[in-house]
Amino acid sequence: MGYGFTLLQNPFDSVLLKSSPALTPSQHSLLGELPTGFYHLTPRNRTPENPSIYPPSLLTLIYILTSNPTEASRMPTRPTKPATKRNEISTHMTLLHALLRKHQNFPPTLPEPQNSKQASAKIYADSQRSIVLSAIAESKDIINSHTTTATCSLIRLQSALRRGRGAHRAFAAAIESCFGSANVEELTEAGQEDVVFILYLCHLSLTEQGFHLPACPTGSQEAIQSARELHRELFPAVANAAPAVFGGEEWTVELLHRCMEAYADMGIRLPEVEGLALAGQYVVCLE
Repeated sequence: MGYGFTLLQNPFDSVLLKSSPALTPSQHSLLGELPTGFYHLTPRNRTPENPSIYPPSLLTLIYILTSNPTEASRMPTRPTKPATKRNEISTHMTLLHALLRKHQNFPPTLPEPQNSKQASAKIYADSQRSIVLSAIAESKDIINSHTTTATCSLIRLQSALRRGRGAHRAFAAAIESCFGSANVEELTEAGQEDVVFILYLCHLSLTEQGFHLPACPTGSQEAIQSARELHRELFPAVANAAPAVFGGEEWTVELLHRCMEAYADMGIRLPEVEGLALAGQYVVCLE
C-alpha cells in the first residue's frame, strides 16, 4: 500500500510480525494447525474475548513455545489462555523482546513534513511506532500485574533475605552464617544465588503451612544425581553452621531434588527493561 492511502488515526493500520519457529511434534499437536507465520498487531484485535492488541493466534503460539513440560501437559489443543502465571510472564517477555528490537530498528522520529509525500510518510511511521509502543506497554503491564501483586505464589529471594520476622529472619541469619552474606547482590556475584534460592524453597516447604511445590515430571537420573551432589556439597556444613534452620533430618536429597526442579521449571529471570517493576530479578511462580 502506498503512502497515498495513509490517514491519521486509521483504525485499519497494523504492524506485521513474522514468526516461523521450528516446532516439536508435541508443539505441533498442541497448535492443531500449521502456523501462518504472519501476525498483525492492531487495536482491532481487541474484543471482549481477547482484550489484547495481539492476535489470538500469536498468543496461542507463544503460550505453547514458552511452556515447560508440566505446563504443556495441562494445555488443551489451541490454548486460548496461558497454563500458569509463569507461562503468561514468559509469553509477554518473549513478545517484549521482539517488539523492543523492532522499535529500535525504526528510524528516528521524522521532522515536520514539507510536502504531501513527506506528510504521508510521517503519518505512516508515527502510526507504526504508536502500535508497537502500545503492544510494549501492554506486555509490561501484564508482567507487572503478576510481579507487583502481593501473593505467596510468587517467590523472590530479595523478600526472603529482607530480615523480617520469624522464619524469614531466621533463614536470612542462617544464610549469612553459611555463606558469609545475606545480600542478594553479593550472593549473585559469588555464584551462590541459585543454591540459596533452592534452599529457600526447601525452607518454605518445611516451615510454611499451606505451601506446596508444584508437581513436576519424574526426574531424570542426571537430575537426581545433581541433587545428591548438591546435598553432599552442602551437608553437614550448613547444618553445623546453622543447626536451627538446616539441622533437621527432613533436609533430604529428595527435598533438594524437588526444589531444584521447581527452581528450574517454574523460575524465570525478568529482563533488564525500563518499566518492569522487578527488572533483572529471578522469580519462581508456583501457579
